[in-house]
Amino acid sequence: MKIIIIILFLFITNNSFADHEPKKVLIILNEGFQIDEYFTPKKLFMDQGYQIVTASRYGGLVKPGKKYILDSNLVQTDLSFDQVKLDGYNAIAFVGGGGAWSDYFPNKKLHEILMQAVRKKEMIVGLICAATGLLATVNNLDGSSPQFKNRMVTGYQEVEGMLKFLGKVQYIGGDPEKPFVVEDGSLITARDPGSSKLFAETMIKRINLIKN
Repeated sequence: MKIIIIILFLFITNNSFADHEPKKVLIILNEGFQIDEYFTPKKLFMDQGYQIVTASRYGGLVKPGKKYILDSNLVQTDLSFDQVKLDGYNAIAFVGGGGAWSDYFPNKKLHEILMQAVRKKEMIVGLICAATGLLATVNNLDGSSPQFKNRMVTGYQEVEGMLKFLGKVQYIGGDPEKPFVVEDGSLITARDPGSSKLFAETMIKRINLIKN
């Protein structure tokens, strides 16, 4: 009888700890990232008690766009793209910025990461502003195999044409005077830096529904 009680206690205790494990989010950065699109979601994620891991093309120190460069805005990333393994993460967020064109769009390793993420059950995938252009180029640099065809997305105006004509997505622009986010299943896209807070809040709402 005592053995049964001990086993039951251990089972309940282990499940209790599992339920309280912090959610884990991987944030992807580029050289030239937009600061609001990184720091705003990061703060809101941390307020939720999430564990945050950052990754960039080569790992190490990453600078924001030129007009944002201050020592306080530099980010020491934890991983390179080649070091990323998605096991254990509940969500992945791709930050926009001018470096998306070099660090994201042609990068085959990042294409692999994105596709693995969207195929994982109960993983939330978020892209904001210029990062959304990755939905057009992933495994589709020649336009012959759009991976997100007919998915509903929004994104930065400079990648709108890419998304529509290369990616074949259903692009939704929203009211330019208001923050705008589009949800399509576990895929969340945000239009611009002004949508950073709404982007993070939308991801949080979905992440908190996931049971670890």
